[in-house]
Amino acid sequence: MKLSELVAYKTSLDQYDFIRSSRGLIKKINESQSDISNARGKDSKIRFGDGVYQDQLASDLLEVEHKISELQGNYSYYRDQINDLILEQESEYISLCEKRFIRVLGEDINGIKGRPLLLSTKQKKDFTSRINLYSDWRWPGLMIRPQDQSIVESMCSFDPFYIADFYQELLDPYIKKFNTLYQNRIRSYEIAKFVPKRKTLDVFPQEQFGFAVAYNLFDHYPLYMIKQMLTEVQKILKPGGTFLFTFNNCDLARNIQTFENGQRSYTPYRLIKPILDELRFSIVHIQTQEHSWCEVRKAGTLTSIRGGQAVAKVLNNIKPVVQREYTTDEKAKIYQEAIDLKIDSESALRNGNTNIGKLDLRIKRKKEAIRIQELSKTLGERIPWSARNKGYVKGQHMRFNGTNYIAIVNVAPKQYFDPSEWELVE
Repeated sequence: MKLSELVAYKTSLDQYDFIRSSRGLIKKINESQSDISNARGKDSKIRFGDGVYQDQLASDLLEVEHKISELQGNYSYYRDQINDLILEQESEYISLCEKRFIRVLGEDINGIKGRPLLLSTKQKKDFTSRINLYSDWRWPGLMIRPQDQSIVESMCSFDPFYIADFYQELLDPYIKKFNTLYQNRIRSYEIAKFVPKRKTLDVFPQEQFGFAVAYNLFDHYPLYMIKQMLTEVQKILKPGGTFLFTFNNCDLARNIQTFENGQRSYTPYRLIKPILDELRFSIVHIQTQEHSWCEVRKAGTLTSIRGGQAVAKVLNNIKPVVQREYTTDEKAKIYQEAIDLKIDSESALRNGNTNIGKLDLRIKRKKEAIRIQELSKTLGERIPWSARNKGYVKGQHMRFNGTNYIAIVNVAPKQYFDPSEWELVE
């Protein structure tokens, strides 16, 4: 029996409580006892052994209560045995989830786009209403992994509003929906992927965010990585700041099925709760209908010294960044390379409106994505290290000097072995 089927079965068993259900019957028997007692001997001619019926009824009631208690005890024991089977099988699911995480590490932009989290109209309304409770210009807000425009727009009251993901191309469609003035106010970040023992959110101001949300992110990470990610989130939140995140609550059978189908991770809320307690997050709200999310608050009181929103230009002594000047030959080469890589159509690229610097950056990112995609073909293999390597992809197993390692970042081609980019595999 699959774990999802086992949990569904136990959930059906949990609805039965014989002692609670019998309270109405016990109450009626007690009421009859009172009536019989008030009869004052009218039934004295009716014998039950050596006593009267009042004595017999009291004895019967004790026996019924004992039997119901025994029935409930046996039922609870049976249910506990089912729970032990769940815990036994759960350890296998947790281990499998950790192994599958290698695929997440090597996932490209198309992989992320291919697994959106689609909330129902009601759930989306509920989710944005939770964000609206905290939307305030007095502190910054951060959204990681935007996948729905209405949810993004609910974050606009934060000042400033930060938006982040692993690829800038995942951010641009949502940013471009706003007018030019507001686009310039949004602070977009292309952050590194969350990998074991590496910081990702240290690029943001620490202890400055009043609110942060991660959408369809924790849904694909194992428990040990969720702990690492929550630790990083705690460091960027102000005291009293709130964090809202979606996750795959595998306390529910239907969500276990998504893991069994290879769509999401195995992360029961009852195993996430101890992590939140350890990090001293308090639970504000938990949603378990359909898709699940959790709203937690960092210890402390949320305060701000702002008296109003800044609308003037801030001047300082920092020297302006000097933009690189491209020669005509360099521009022609960049345009041709962009066409060859099919970044955009030739007419669109040569219409004069394309920023050559941004186009050059897009080319570099596209070439890197192609390199990673090519390297990912050997992701499931353990390959020997070579000084003539073409680089290694995150999650790649490699053998160096008789020792097995796994890449915790995308490793650029180099002639020397850098242990900081690898994790020892026991």
